[in-house]
Amino acid sequence: TLTSQKTLKSGSADWFSPSVAIDGAGNVHVVASDVEGAASGPNVVVIAKSGSTWTNALFLAKAAGEYDGPGNPTDWTGGTDAAIDPTSPWDVWVTGAIGTATNTLASKVARVSLAKNTAKIKADDTQVNKGEQVTFTAKLSRPGGDTIAGLPIALQKKSGTSWTTVSSKQTSAKGKAKWTLKIKNPAQYRTLGKAVKQSGGQGKVVAKVTSKALQISLN
Repeated sequence: TLTSQKTLKSGSADWFSPSVAIDGAGNVHVVASDVEGAASGPNVVVIAKSGSTWTNALFLAKAAGEYDGPGNPTDWTGGTDAAIDPTSPWDVWVTGAIGTATNTLASKVARVSLAKNTAKIKADDTQVNKGEQVTFTAKLSRPGGDTIAGLPIALQKKSGTSWTTVSSKQTSAKGKAKWTLKIKNPAQYRTLGKAVKQSGGQGKVVAKVTSKALQISLN
């Protein structure tokens, strides 16, 4: 039974070889090879459905030149795919080919999502003596508490009006990272991690997400 039908179209682009994956929240992700204008192609685009709304096409990778191989543009077709991340059902892995400056094709892979990460930080003590050590624990999590291992995460300290990174790590299987520091002065600390939300509600895991600041005071 046909329960839903939607026509996606563009006034300036041609889309080839769409592939579809549906995330754990029921959002539809469509990846396709795109031709926009005569100077370059193919590109890789993703269009997603969140609730009843379809996002605009997001260029995950743009061509550096036009691939003009045998049978062009039919050689561009069949090069896309989309699959749910088995460790994080909020995320979809997509792949596609782009044209290079040397008239060849290059493969591109990206994780896309409509979910939004949250960042939290805590300390084993917030009122300490000068020179005492404090262990900070930071966590990146997804909707429902889901986590992704291996995401970059940083511990930051506020110096004046700006934040500087003290140390960077990757998250564990539980989405956590720990640092132990010797405290010399009272200061604010926070964690800086990776999010997945960009304009239009979709994006790669590249955007920044920060926790609320945590104040460490001296006795």
